[in-house]
Amino acid sequence: MTTVASDLERYMLDLINADRAALGLAPLVLELNLNTSAQAHSDWMVAADVFSHTGAGGSSATQRMLAAGMDLSGSWRSAENIAAVSVSGSDSYYDEVAQLHANLMNSPGHYANLMDPDLVVIGIGIALGPLTYEGSGTWPSVLVTQNFAATGGFVDLDLSGGSGNEMLAGQGGDDHIAGGAGDDTLSGGGGNDTLEGGAGTDTVLVDQARGAVTVGGTAAAPVLSAPGMVLTLSGVERVRFADGEVALGALYGGAGGGTPGNDLLQGAEGAVTLSGLGGDDVILGEGRGLYGTDVSAQVYRLYAAVFGREPDVNGHQAWVARLATGARTPEEVVTGFMASPEFQATYGATTDAEFITLLYRNVLDRAPDPGGFAAWSSQLAGGMSRETLVERFVNSPEYVAETAADLLAYMAGFGLDDVLRPGAGDDMLSGGMWADTFVFDPAGPGAKTVSDLEPWDVIDLTGFGYDDVAEAMTHVTTLEGDAVFEDAGLRVVFLGAEVDAGMVLV
Repeated sequence: MTTVASDLERYMLDLINADRAALGLAPLVLELNLNTSAQAHSDWMVAADVFSHTGAGGSSATQRMLAAGMDLSGSWRSAENIAAVSVSGSDSYYDEVAQLHANLMNSPGHYANLMDPDLVVIGIGIALGPLTYEGSGTWPSVLVTQNFAATGGFVDLDLSGGSGNEMLAGQGGDDHIAGGAGDDTLSGGGGNDTLEGGAGTDTVLVDQARGAVTVGGTAAAPVLSAPGMVLTLSGVERVRFADGEVALGALYGGAGGGTPGNDLLQGAEGAVTLSGLGGDDVILGEGRGLYGTDVSAQVYRLYAAVFGREPDVNGHQAWVARLATGARTPEEVVTGFMASPEFQATYGATTDAEFITLLYRNVLDRAPDPGGFAAWSSQLAGGMSRETLVERFVNSPEYVAETAADLLAYMAGFGLDDVLRPGAGDDMLSGGMWADTFVFDPAGPGAKTVSDLEPWDVIDLTGFGYDDVAEAMTHVTTLEGDAVFEDAGLRVVFLGAEVDAGMVLV
């Protein structure tokens, strides 16, 4: 699996390209396989307490690049820089990265690689950990490996946009392209590409006509394919084919109003209103689909536990999508978070006992109880990974309860999102992420099932004419773990959910 650059690594790239621009040089572009080889070498140097271009098993830089999947073919060349600085006390490490860049620019050999006009792609791997310096002892440090290349073969680009409206295009390899904020236009350029739109209204360009493209995957995890092209999409609203542009949701059944028959109503990203008529309909609030409460909550708790903060909206959406669609397992998501410099600064060089104690203090905000401490110590000694331990702390009943109110405020803070209004018939509804409104009234009788009612959603029962919420709640019961609302020929089952009075609008 290739490595996507972190924010710190992209910051270093910005520093490099600013200096290249001052000399009239083209910018270097991040390459996924070079990211992987660079990150692996930095991680190895920390683990081995070694600072050297000779890596694991006596490997050279070029050998590591090839092993990571870099296509060095035709006319090619490669180079590597490594550097390390001790941590100055900041917990963001941007100052250390700036110092690393300054040190490399002041070293003639490293400068030559950074400013080489013939090198076109770069991989950056930053790691945090203790490093022994000759004559001065062992210090918490930030290390970087920079792998450079030029090749006649394919490159797998790692592109990321900013806050504006941008055009980002791959070059025929297996690229990862993230639009960021803004209304972006993304093009894979052939190959097996992952395109993440992020916030805003984002459009994917496809060179083929609509009829030549196979629509696969699911509405929650769209995949478009044609000869020489596979596009795995998330956070994308529109697709521009060679013969016309459509909403992505329309490729999976359309969005908006239903018919008297059986319909699939699928919203695009953003706030939409979906109304069924007759028939037995499936109404999905957004293209991200059936992600549900649990996944959103897991990602929220992981940010809070590992970074001590709430997730930014793009980060939350991206990790929820990867986890919910199976692109990442829960343990892989935890592993990615634990590799961050922030986590390593707190937990990296610790014994098992210290690690467990820190988890109790930072996640549960208390000292470990003797029984829990002994149990976790035994499991770590028996081979359980630290990633599994973090995952279990994050999803423990104690931490779930502790973060429930903050999670509710976080999700509700984005305001109301989709409005789902079923008609008569037996319908399946899912709002997806964010705070959605489910509208029910006597004019739409039948059996309804809501698959993902979340504590921040609204149940609109104004059409029933209840005097107050208390009267409405007399029609809500619990049956085998599901909340059930029944009145006037309408029966709504909220799967695995509880209906709180604060969610009901009358």
